[in-house]
Amino acid sequence: MHPYPHSMALLKSIATAAPPFTPEPTIRAARAAYERLLRMPPSHTAELEEVLVAYGKILWPYRKALEALVREHLEAHDFDRFVAKLDRKLREKYAGFRADGGSILLLHDTSRIGGRFTTAELGALCAVLAEARREAETHVRAAIVADATEYQQRVRVYAAIQHEIEQHLANLRRLADRIAHDDGAHREIHEVVRQFERGLAHLAVEPTVAEVCTVTEAYHERHHMRKDHAFRRELFPK
Repeated sequence: MHPYPHSMALLKSIATAAPPFTPEPTIRAARAAYERLLRMPPSHTAELEEVLVAYGKILWPYRKALEALVREHLEAHDFDRFVAKLDRKLREKYAGFRADGGSILLLHDTSRIGGRFTTAELGALCAVLAEARREAETHVRAAIVADATEYQQRVRVYAAIQHEIEQHLANLRRLADRIAHDDGAHREIHEVVRQFERGLAHLAVEPTVAEVCTVTEAYHERHHMRKDHAFRRELFPK
């Protein structure tokens, strides 16, 4: 058994189930990397993470565009794809859930459902939901083949968002370089940048432009506070 099965499953999905219009060289390279790492497992997770981050970031705008269309399709075809396949009892409970503002998309985040459903009921709902998602994605992929205009437009929108995030990450890296004398802060900033990169590669929570900007502003504020404290110590030595 491979020592990192979850990460390898993610890499396999990049290589074999990439979103439409993913650059073909990226798919070929990811496939080659998957085969290589399958035959020769890395001794440390860092090498595998580097590969996942590199390819995952390329796929991010395509994956986000596809996911947005799949979610919209699920919401628009809630009954046919999902409700009609529930048994009577679950259908009634789901109707109450919807009446209180719930939706098929909220079922993706069970922590926000509260105690409305039992564990067994959630299991049954998730099984039907998983099948509904597969059907929705198959439908959306076929629709993209027929007419890719909307999908490609969304890819461009997400690519622009990603570019802005990357620009702010570059600013964070430059900030880290400017305070390289402070080993702790330097390492901390680089780890924050890495965490954001993991998010773009679907390995962590995906960042927003606002989140990256907030982190940058916080580091600048802390940096200026340290300078201010140092200046005060010089003026008013104990």
